[in-house]
Amino acid sequence: MPPHLRAPVVASTATLLFVLAACSSDSTPSPAVSDGGADGGGGTDGAVVSEGDGGATVQDAGPATDSGSGDDTGTTGDSGAPTGCEGITATPTLSGAVQPIFTASCATSGCHRGSAPRATLNLATGMAHGQLVNVGVASCFGRTRVVPGRPKDSYLVNKLTNVDLCNGNRMPPAVALPAAQIDTIRAWICAGAKND
Repeated sequence: MPPHLRAPVVASTATLLFVLAACSSDSTPSPAVSDGGADGGGGTDGAVVSEGDGGATVQDAGPATDSGSGDDTGTTGDSGAPTGCEGITATPTLSGAVQPIFTASCATSGCHRGSAPRATLNLATGMAHGQLVNVGVASCFGRTRVVPGRPKDSYLVNKLTNVDLCNGNRMPPAVALPAAQIDTIRAWICAGAKND
């Protein structure tokens, strides 16, 4: 066949990792990835997080892409599906409203802080944003911890509300966060999940 008629074979990072994840055992967490839109999905930076005894390993799987919702209100995604921001007008900041929730309820001794935080997720001051926003969930292939502007697609909200979990239980485990605090976290995500 002439060289100009040969089409290159392209496989997205997500496709390759799906194959790897399917081959791993249930006892070993498999890496999750957001492939940065290489195959038409997207809205993330393509971070891959692997969990292990030595902590988290984060690798860049591709360039950042815009998760643009297609409308300025942030209430519908590219497909027109609701984002979870319907009716939310508050714009809380991470430092002023959300981090105090994490500090009091999540970044506690033996949980999500320190050198070996649970689920390799450190929610201590100065760490939470980088550990949450556009970061894949190692134990849940194809899921992202926080997708700016899209709480319905943010696994953090699933964990807080005990809805559509692919692994583990509601967080925090002992006592659920009050609805007002979960709404504050949703509003922060709707406002772009900024590091402010």
